Amino acid sequence: MTWQSFVLGAVAICFSLALVPAVMRRQGPPLSSCVVTALGMMTIIVCYITLGHLWFASATLALNASIWWVLAWQEFTSPRGLAGEVMRDVHRRHGSRPANAAELEDFARQYGPSLPSPGPTGLEKIGPGGPVTRD
Repeated sequence: MTWQSFVLGAVAICFSLALVPAVMRRQGPPLSSCVVTALGMMTIIVCYITLGHLWFASATLALNASIWWVLAWQEFTSPRGLAGEVMRDVHRRHGSRPANAAELEDFARQYGPSLPSPGPTGLEKIGPGGPVTRD
């Protein structure tokens, strides 16, 4: 094992250890970042292997790429919203609960439908005098 393989491998191990908290809390970087990083690392692994003397660095980088694939899988299968929270967590934090069907119907009777008026896009455009609904 060359000293370069040892140094590159030690850095890859440090990077792997730095990713452990993200895996444990199941809240990592965006999916695109995970996939691009994992693919980039796999490309580097192929380059290391073709050089012929960076086997330790290749193995440790493969471990790191595997962790990035785990993060990508967690992000792909995550039910989190845009803020990174599951609605269960939001309800727990605010001491609330989701509405049942009867409560939703009562809300619609009192305040009208909660969805925008139907149209080609379901949205209103803003005119000089305020919102203008599409016909």
